[in-house]
Amino acid sequence: MAERITYYAFTRGGAGIGAATGLIRRRVTPEGRTDESLGRDLRWQPSSALFEWEMNDVSARKLVEISEAEAAELMERFRAEWGEPG
Repeated sequence: MAERITYYAFTRGGAGIGAATGLIRRRVTPEGRTDESLGRDLRWQPSSALFEWEMNDVSARKLVEISEAEAAELMERFRAEWGEPG
């Protein structure tokens, strides 16, 4: 089985990637599942946000599944907003 990656935009009320404030991905490999969020240093780090959302976390956060191309677009936007890591 090849690695499969699913991306999610993290929003607070708005719809689509235009309202995204963060990015989460789920990587599924033969070894198992790993959930990660994109940090302000533009590196992927372990995250429980997707699992919490699936378990009906009642916070204001909303996750919307997006394509790989949309995820790349968001990463470029965050790179411009947050600045290139030093």
